Amino acid sequence: MSLFVSSLIVSRIVEAAVERGVDGDALCRAAAVDPDVVRDIDGQVEIGPYLRLWSEVTRRITDPGFPLSIARSWNKGHNLLRFVCGSSSTVGEALERSSRYLRLLTNAVTWPLERGDDVSVLAMVRAADIGAITRAPDEFGCAEVVTLIRVFTGVDWNPREVRFAFPEPADTSVHRHFFRAPVHFSQPRTEIHLETSALALPLLGADPSVVAFFESYIEKRLGSAPVTTSASVADQVKDVLAKNLRGDVPTLEDVAVLLDISGRTLRRRLTLEDTSFQRLVDETRFACARRHLEEKQLSVAEVAFLLGFSEPSAFHRAFKRWAGVTPQVYARGARNVSITTRS
Repeated sequence: MSLFVSSLIVSRIVEAAVERGVDGDALCRAAAVDPDVVRDIDGQVEIGPYLRLWSEVTRRITDPGFPLSIARSWNKGHNLLRFVCGSSSTVGEALERSSRYLRLLTNAVTWPLERGDDVSVLAMVRAADIGAITRAPDEFGCAEVVTLIRVFTGVDWNPREVRFAFPEPADTSVHRHFFRAPVHFSQPRTEIHLETSALALPLLGADPSVVAFFESYIEKRLGSAPVTTSASVADQVKDVLAKNLRGDVPTLEDVAVLLDISGRTLRRRLTLEDTSFQRLVDETRFACARRHLEEKQLSVAEVAFLLGFSEPSAFHRAFKRWAGVTPQVYARGARNVSITTRS
């Protein structure tokens, strides 16, 4: 499945542009976005046209604060994800649910929450093939998060700092005015830094019964089993592979069935985590091979068969590529190696 953004997001951009005097249909045509899809609450716009839409909008509207201003109109952006997050008990719970269920609105980015002792980070992680970093979507995304924390808590809250992956624009006053925090540019990735204590802020609309009901609905709608926040999809895949390397290597479809998701969904989630199924197979095989060689209970040929290699020579070549030494040398004690697998 191609990368997409929900029409619920796209319609807010088009509506905001129309309020500034832009012809909405002409704007959509210029970006190759189907206006009928934008008006469909269940519609999806592919990432290419979505990014072109931002480009066309910012070409027509020169106000540098336009992407931030859309976030201020938060009451026009109702959707199932927002409803569930707004019914959470705390900011931390809301952010974790947002990260978990963001694929309701897009599969092009994720926003994992990285908890720290004093400072936590909400980071924008792009899909590998999303294309070049562009300014407006990052501004809108960060502004939306900050706005909703303020609205959901009723607290005039500010982040500790905001970091953007795009270069510093000529005018940064709009960013500093909106976020009321230090803003940095040309960073490795777009991030919102916040005091970890802020994660405990209670939400005004907290309702555990509503959350429980709609979480079940969301899982059914997504057609997948819940993904825990404690383990990445890559870790889950490696765990399944390690338990099922018994002379054959499970296929991606095999693993997807065991995780109770579709193969397409699994492939997409691995892409979002910047890895691939083949890389995880190599990493798991290497880890299992090291363990068996260190235990010295199986011969090299037996280890090769157990890990699904057609013949010992194929295992020999693969292990040397991973470790830089042969299985025999490793078994004799050259164990201080690291994986160099390729996806």
